[in-house]
Amino acid sequence: MSIIFIADGYNILHKIKECENISLEQGRRLVIQRLKNCAGSERNRLVVVFDGKSGVIGIERHSGCSVIFSRDEPADNVIKKLVNKGNPKQMVFITDDIAIREFVKKSGARVVGVQEFLSQRTKQKSPLHIGGTEKTTDTDKVNINTPLGYKITEEFKKLWVEKV
Repeated sequence: MSIIFIADGYNILHKIKECENISLEQGRRLVIQRLKNCAGSERNRLVVVFDGKSGVIGIERHSGCSVIFSRDEPADNVIKKLVNKGNPKQMVFITDDIAIREFVKKSGARVVGVQEFLSQRTKQKSPLHIGGTEKTTDTDKVNINTPLGYKITEEFKKLWVEKV
């Protein structure tokens, strides 16, 4: 079973210390860059939802990631629509927004707080973290083959999906 990770983009952006002194566009790119490696397997998907503004509208595709800009409605509404459209047992939502967390939990989908999600990456010796300086480790240089990708997916399921 593949997992769909759905991330509340600006909620995450405001939790990453490195985003404090850069432009909004640079911050969005940093969030996307960091999250797109978190899916764990090529079968899993990552969707990052941002509130849209003029000039920043629609859906963008990045390698291993879809980015949705909400246009004229709040990103929270887009996230709620994604909850209602998908299979909640295959979805993991990454947000600290209380209203979204409650809505998602009622659907039966898994919710992971931003810090919890990012700290899981830190525990795995990845550079994705909140605050501090980024450190590169030998795990950044590892090529992940298909069997290892499946093993990583199973670990993510244990951490985020099977707790429901």
